[in-house]
Amino acid sequence: RGPLAAVVALVFCFPPLNSWPMWLLGVLLALMGFLLTYPDLRAPLLELLEPIMPIRNDAGMRQMAPAREGLRGLSRGLALLCSLVIAWDVGAHSRSQIQPSADWNSGSESYANDLPDSFPEDRGYYGDIPPEDLYPDKWSAESRLMLRWQASVEFPGEARALELAAQALSLSTEKLARELLMPDQRIMMFKFTGPLQHGLEHKSVHDIWEEFLKSPTGELGSLVDAEFAPYLDAGLCLSLPAKMPEALVKMAASDGGEQGEAEHPQLNHIKFILSSVKDDERRLAYAEACWSWRKTHFPDDDPFASGGYDGPVYDGGDVEARLQGEEARQQLDSGAADSQEPLTGAADSQEAEPAPAGPANPAGEGPASSTEAPQG
Repeated sequence: RGPLAAVVALVFCFPPLNSWPMWLLGVLLALMGFLLTYPDLRAPLLELLEPIMPIRNDAGMRQMAPAREGLRGLSRGLALLCSLVIAWDVGAHSRSQIQPSADWNSGSESYANDLPDSFPEDRGYYGDIPPEDLYPDKWSAESRLMLRWQASVEFPGEARALELAAQALSLSTEKLARELLMPDQRIMMFKFTGPLQHGLEHKSVHDIWEEFLKSPTGELGSLVDAEFAPYLDAGLCLSLPAKMPEALVKMAASDGGEQGEAEHPQLNHIKFILSSVKDDERRLAYAEACWSWRKTHFPDDDPFASGGYDGPVYDGGDVEARLQGEEARQQLDSGAADSQEPLTGAADSQEAEPAPAGPANPAGEGPASSTEAPQG
């Protein structure tokens, strides 16, 4: 009776245990206990357990001890009473499980009231924080969802794209908002404004969007580039160096980045950081999205421009002129290398010929002239 009451108390205390596997296990144990009441089924089990532990199999061999029997009955009664009290306490004072709030992205109005009276006034209150700076903000993946359409299709427009994304996420269109639109890279970055409907608070919208892009269907499936990243990784974006000039980006896109990596270490650094983006064209589009996101959220001064990059910094000057100057310098170097050997041969021939007679040294030094001046 005691173990049975303990099992009931545990099930009451832990609602997740109240499941069909637990009930099936209880039915199996009850069935085994019922089968052991038959002597023919109990005898083989007793023979198996006898070598391990001595088992009394004859009721007539029991030694009578009234004190011991009384204590045994009292202990059983107390155990049963304690079990009943525990079951009553759990059933009468049940505590509801903590559920995440549906308004997970809204600020609490009681923050200012919860502050102590000695809180310095010049530091402000939480209620003074603008709503756009509250969570989820620029650091939340829910505000960096990305939709990239294929090059062979036409972009249906922001409103239609948000409507299709909302259908894929099983959300209303009002809960999605556009963040950035980059037609050249065919990227629309949008965010989830929340909240999720009741019962889905434990899920993340960016995870749902990522699962959808693994096997897109419907009208959005024929539109979206499923190989592109589902959302922008803030850690990768903040590790990128400063934005490359347009000339370098076009050069890297034209030759696949092979020449650019050798001549410009910044391209190689970007490829190393964005190694998870396998395609070069998608990698450059991802980098452009990162730079646009950083420019939007850090408009004054990008503190992450260095990004751990210790190579040359491209400040966005006249890059094409510098590239032309570099090509001209390389051509001059190659021309000098080609003309070096003929010049050396000419010098050798000059050394072999006798030096012509030169004019007389006015200082009286050096070889004398072969022509003497006439005497006046």
